Amino acid sequence: MYIQRNSDGALITSDGCGTTTTNWQGPPGGNSRIGSWSGATSLCQAGYTYYITYRATNANGQSGQSQQILTITSPTTTGTTSTQSVTPTAPTTSLTISPLAVTAGQNLAYSWSSSDNATSWSWSMYIQRNSDGALITSDGCGTTTTNWQGPPGGNSRIGSWSGATSLCQAGYTYYITYRATNANGQSGQSQQILRVDGAN
Repeated sequence: MYIQRNSDGALITSDGCGTTTTNWQGPPGGNSRIGSWSGATSLCQAGYTYYITYRATNANGQSGQSQQILTITSPTTTGTTSTQSVTPTAPTTSLTISPLAVTAGQNLAYSWSSSDNATSWSWSMYIQRNSDGALITSDGCGTTTTNWQGPPGGNSRIGSWSGATSLCQAGYTYYITYRATNANGQSGQSQQILRVDGAN
Protein backbone atom coordinates (compact mmCIF):
# COMPACT_ATOMS: atom_id res chain seq x y z
CA MET A 1 0.00 0.00 0.00
CA TYR A 2 1.08 3.53 -0.80
CA ILE A 3 -0.47 6.51 0.98
CA GLN A 4 -1.07 9.92 -0.58
CA ARG A 5 -2.08 13.03 1.34
CA ASN A 6 -5.08 14.59 -0.42
CA SER A 7 -4.28 18.19 0.49
CA ASP A 8 -1.07 18.38 -1.54
CA GLY A 9 -0.74 15.03 -3.32
CA ALA A 10 2.43 14.10 -1.43
CA LEU A 11 3.33 10.44 -1.04
CA ILE A 12 3.79 9.75 2.68
CA THR A 13 4.65 6.78 4.89
CA SER A 14 1.72 6.89 7.36
CA ASP A 15 -1.84 8.18 7.73
CA GLY A 16 -3.59 9.89 10.63
CA CYS A 17 -4.27 6.54 12.30
CA GLY A 18 -0.59 5.61 12.43
CA THR A 19 -1.00 2.96 9.73
CA THR A 20 2.18 2.83 7.67
CA THR A 21 3.09 1.52 4.25
CA THR A 22 5.23 -1.14 5.95
CA ASN A 23 3.00 -2.36 8.81
CA TRP A 24 -0.24 -2.75 6.84
CA GLN A 25 -0.71 -6.37 5.80
CA GLY A 26 -4.04 -6.11 3.99
CA PRO A 27 -7.58 -6.68 5.27
CA PRO A 28 -8.26 -9.45 7.82
CA GLY A 29 -7.84 -12.80 6.08
CA GLY A 30 -6.30 -11.12 3.05
CA ASN A 31 -3.33 -13.46 2.69
CA SER A 32 -5.44 -16.04 0.86
CA ARG A 33 -6.46 -17.16 -2.61
CA ILE A 34 -10.01 -15.89 -2.27
CA GLY A 35 -11.91 -13.92 0.33
CA SER A 36 -13.85 -10.82 1.28
CA TRP A 37 -14.05 -8.35 4.15
CA SER A 38 -16.19 -5.34 5.00
CA GLY A 39 -15.97 -2.73 7.72
CA ALA A 40 -16.04 0.98 8.47
CA THR A 41 -13.31 3.46 7.70
CA SER A 42 -11.94 5.55 10.59
CA LEU A 43 -12.13 9.32 11.06
CA CYS A 44 -8.33 9.39 11.24
CA GLN A 45 -8.23 8.14 7.64
CA ALA A 46 -9.95 11.29 6.33
CA GLY A 47 -7.79 13.23 3.91
CA TYR A 48 -5.80 10.32 2.51
CA THR A 49 -5.77 8.25 -0.67
CA TYR A 50 -4.64 4.63 -0.53
CA TYR A 51 -3.11 2.80 -3.50
CA ILE A 52 -3.70 -0.84 -2.62
CA THR A 53 -2.09 -3.83 -4.35
CA TYR A 54 -3.07 -7.51 -3.97
CA ARG A 55 -0.32 -9.82 -5.24
CA ALA A 56 -0.32 -13.59 -5.80
CA THR A 57 2.89 -15.59 -6.38
CA ASN A 58 3.36 -19.17 -7.52
CA ALA A 59 6.00 -21.74 -6.56
CA ASN A 60 8.29 -20.54 -9.38
CA GLY A 61 8.30 -16.97 -8.11
CA GLN A 62 6.04 -15.69 -10.88
CA SER A 63 3.43 -13.23 -9.68
CA GLY A 64 0.34 -11.34 -10.75
CA GLN A 65 -1.28 -8.36 -9.09
CA SER A 66 -4.37 -6.16 -9.04
CA GLN A 67 -4.67 -2.60 -7.75
CA GLN A 68 -7.42 -0.35 -6.47
CA ILE A 69 -7.50 3.29 -5.35
CA LEU A 70 -9.39 4.28 -2.19
CA THR A 71 -9.89 8.00 -1.43
CA ILE A 72 -11.31 9.03 1.95
CA THR A 73 -12.63 12.55 2.53
CA SER A 74 -13.75 14.30 5.70
CA PRO A 75 -17.42 13.86 6.69
CA THR A 76 -19.72 16.74 5.75
CA THR A 77 -21.38 18.58 8.61
CA THR A 78 -24.52 20.70 8.46
CA GLY A 79 -26.04 23.24 10.82
CA THR A 80 -27.58 26.69 11.14
CA THR A 81 -25.98 29.94 12.21
CA SER A 82 -27.21 33.50 12.80
CA THR A 83 -25.61 34.66 9.57
CA GLN A 84 -25.71 32.98 6.20
CA SER A 85 -22.57 32.62 4.12
CA VAL A 86 -21.42 30.63 1.13
CA THR A 87 -18.29 28.53 1.56
CA PRO A 88 -16.23 28.01 -1.60
CA THR A 89 -16.17 24.41 -2.70
CA ALA A 90 -13.22 22.41 -3.97
CA PRO A 91 -13.17 21.63 -7.69
CA THR A 92 -14.49 18.30 -8.87
CA THR A 93 -12.46 16.28 -11.35
CA SER A 94 -12.69 13.34 -13.71
CA LEU A 95 -9.90 11.27 -15.29
CA THR A 96 -10.21 8.34 -17.67
CA ILE A 97 -7.37 6.32 -19.17
CA SER A 98 -8.32 3.57 -21.60
CA PRO A 99 -7.34 0.79 -21.60
CA LEU A 100 -5.80 0.54 -18.12
CA ALA A 101 -3.78 -2.57 -18.96
CA VAL A 102 -1.76 -2.46 -22.17
CA THR A 103 1.13 -4.15 -23.93
CA ALA A 104 4.09 -1.88 -24.65
CA GLY A 105 3.56 -0.21 -28.01
CA GLN A 106 -0.23 -0.31 -27.71
CA ASN A 107 -2.27 2.89 -28.02
CA LEU A 108 -4.09 4.42 -25.07
CA ALA A 109 -6.27 7.49 -24.56
CA TYR A 110 -6.51 10.06 -21.77
CA SER A 111 -9.59 12.17 -21.06
CA TRP A 112 -9.79 14.68 -18.20
CA SER A 113 -12.01 17.49 -16.93
CA SER A 114 -12.65 19.66 -13.89
CA SER A 115 -15.40 21.97 -12.70
CA ASP A 116 -15.52 25.63 -13.74
CA ASN A 117 -14.23 26.95 -10.41
CA ALA A 118 -10.72 25.53 -10.93
CA THR A 119 -7.97 28.01 -11.78
CA SER A 120 -4.89 25.75 -12.05
CA TRP A 121 -4.17 22.13 -12.89
CA SER A 122 -1.31 19.70 -12.29
CA TRP A 123 -0.39 16.03 -12.61
CA SER A 124 1.66 13.63 -10.54
CA MET A 125 2.75 10.04 -10.96
CA TYR A 126 4.22 7.19 -8.93
CA ILE A 127 5.95 4.29 -10.67
CA GLN A 128 5.87 0.67 -9.52
CA ARG A 129 8.06 -2.07 -10.97
CA ASN A 130 5.82 -5.02 -11.89
CA SER A 131 8.41 -7.73 -11.21
CA ASP A 132 8.66 -7.10 -7.46
CA GLY A 133 6.11 -4.39 -6.67
CA ALA A 134 8.79 -1.90 -5.61
CA LEU A 135 8.04 1.82 -5.80
CA ILE A 136 10.77 3.45 -7.91
CA THR A 137 11.60 6.93 -9.16
CA SER A 138 12.01 6.25 -12.90
CA ASP A 139 10.97 3.80 -15.61
CA GLY A 140 12.95 2.25 -18.45
CA CYS A 141 12.46 5.35 -20.61
CA GLY A 142 14.08 7.66 -18.06
CA THR A 143 10.75 9.25 -17.16
CA THR A 144 10.81 10.13 -13.47
CA THR A 145 8.16 10.89 -10.88
CA THR A 146 9.40 14.50 -10.77
CA ASN A 147 9.88 15.35 -14.46
CA TRP A 148 6.56 13.99 -15.77
CA GLN A 149 4.02 16.78 -16.16
CA GLY A 150 1.06 14.84 -17.54
CA PRO A 151 -0.07 14.21 -21.12
CA PRO A 152 0.35 16.98 -23.71
CA GLY A 153 -2.12 19.78 -22.97
CA GLY A 154 -2.93 18.24 -19.60
CA ASN A 155 -2.72 21.44 -17.53
CA SER A 156 -6.22 22.46 -18.52
CA ARG A 157 -9.83 22.29 -17.35
CA ILE A 158 -10.84 19.82 -20.02
CA GLY A 159 -8.99 17.87 -22.67
CA SER A 160 -7.96 14.58 -24.20
CA TRP A 161 -4.90 12.94 -25.69
CA SER A 162 -4.12 9.63 -27.32
CA GLY A 163 -0.89 7.96 -28.37
CA ALA A 164 1.20 4.82 -28.21
CA THR A 165 3.04 3.54 -25.16
CA SER A 166 6.77 2.96 -25.58
CA LEU A 167 8.62 -0.35 -25.46
CA CYS A 168 10.75 1.01 -22.60
CA GLN A 169 7.59 1.31 -20.46
CA ALA A 170 7.13 -2.46 -20.40
CA GLY A 171 7.16 -3.88 -16.88
CA TYR A 172 5.89 -0.82 -15.01
CA THR A 173 2.66 0.31 -13.38
CA TYR A 174 1.88 4.03 -13.22
CA TYR A 175 -0.27 5.60 -10.50
CA ILE A 176 -1.49 8.79 -12.16
CA THR A 177 -3.23 11.75 -10.48
CA TYR A 178 -4.93 14.73 -12.15
CA ARG A 179 -5.43 17.63 -9.72
CA ALA A 180 -7.46 20.84 -10.05
CA THR A 181 -7.11 23.78 -7.64
CA ASN A 182 -9.27 26.88 -7.18
CA ALA A 183 -8.29 30.45 -6.25
CA ASN A 184 -8.74 29.64 -2.53
CA GLY A 185 -6.23 26.79 -2.64
CA GLN A 186 -8.88 24.06 -2.40
CA SER A 187 -8.23 21.11 -4.67
CA GLY A 188 -9.86 18.00 -6.03
CA GLN A 189 -8.20 15.05 -7.71
CA SER A 190 -8.86 11.90 -9.69
CA GLN A 191 -6.59 8.90 -10.06
CA GLN A 192 -6.09 6.03 -12.46
CA ILE A 193 -3.70 3.06 -12.47
CA LEU A 194 -2.04 2.16 -15.78
CA ARG A 195 -0.17 -1.14 -16.14
CA VAL A 196 2.19 -1.73 -19.08
CA ASP A 197 3.40 -5.26 -19.81
CA GLY A 198 5.89 -6.59 -22.33
CA ALA A 199 4.87 -8.34 -25.52
CA ASN A 200 4.33 -12.08 -25.17
